Amino acid sequence: MYAMLAMFFVACSSDDNTSDGVEIVGNYTNGIFVVNEGNFGTGNSDVSFIDANFSSVDNNIFSDANQGQALGDVAQSITLYEDLAFVVVNNSDKVAVVDRHSFELISTVEGQLSLPRYVAISNGKGYITNWDENDDAYVSVVDLETYTVTETIDVDFGPEKIIEKDGRVYVAHQGGFGQNNKLTVIDTNSDSVIDVLEVGDVPNSLQIVGNDLWVLAGGNPSWAATGETDGKLVKIDMGSLEITQEFDFEGVSASLLEYDQGRLYYTVSITDWDTYETEAHVFAFDPNSTSLPTESVFSTDRAFYGAAIKDGMYFGGDAKDYASDGSVVIYDLENGEQLYEFTVGITPNGFYFTE
Repeated sequence: MYAMLAMFFVACSSDDNTSDGVEIVGNYTNGIFVVNEGNFGTGNSDVSFIDANFSSVDNNIFSDANQGQALGDVAQSITLYEDLAFVVVNNSDKVAVVDRHSFELISTVEGQLSLPRYVAISNGKGYITNWDENDDAYVSVVDLETYTVTETIDVDFGPEKIIEKDGRVYVAHQGGFGQNNKLTVIDTNSDSVIDVLEVGDVPNSLQIVGNDLWVLAGGNPSWAATGETDGKLVKIDMGSLEITQEFDFEGVSASLLEYDQGRLYYTVSITDWDTYETEAHVFAFDPNSTSLPTESVFSTDRAFYGAAIKDGMYFGGDAKDYASDGSVVIYDLENGEQLYEFTVGITPNGFYFTE
């Protein structure tokens, strides 16, 4: 089964990495990029790459491809677009633009960025969410020919995840240094805010299914100034921008919303604060369902800092002590069997697939 999955992964990636009928091949053409944050303030972030056959991992691929140059302080995310990868480096206030097949540096987006988080591409432009140190938050608009910021769009505090469809970008306001509950909708033709919705406290992830945007809000933590709140899963019709369904979590916080093979998945982590032991429970949700599932499809005693689901497999980033090398653990979602484990860089926080 797993050999077939790997063959499928390679086949899909090869089909998607062509230009004018000529396949583009490089060291990092087919596989999975893993963002490793590094230690705050030290500038030791980098990126790892797991090949599509799950036979090897390459670490520090940015520095290796760029004569030992450091990526920067706290790598946050990657956005893949055509033959490019946009690597957001949060505390260095920049986005490194690299050739995604070789990971060689092409350009750097700097200026009018302040604690950048995530990138979306729409109408031939880049959109970067920025926390800003004073919560004076905004979205930077980037010219993809010159890699310069052409304007900024003021938004509510703590913009985080951003996703694009049909000339709009949707921004989840997790809250930055606090907690927020907003979703901002930006028209990328006019680069203006056309709507702001309340979607639940601390929206942490977004997924598009058909014409619906699903927003997962984790809820306020116990130490929040406004008090602890439950999480929420919200469905939004992207045509009308109306909330059409809401599902409330009771007494738990959910995160890491993913979509794979017709089902949404989310993770509920439960920590015993006496022992600091954590369990992660992964739930599958049919987008047409009228209630949340009561039984998890997969559980583990590992605490994952980042996760993704692809082709029936769960990819978890184990940050361990957040100071030394972390690991990537890959499971079969059907039975919870561990398939692979790879040592990667410090604090692995996200996965990005090349197909």
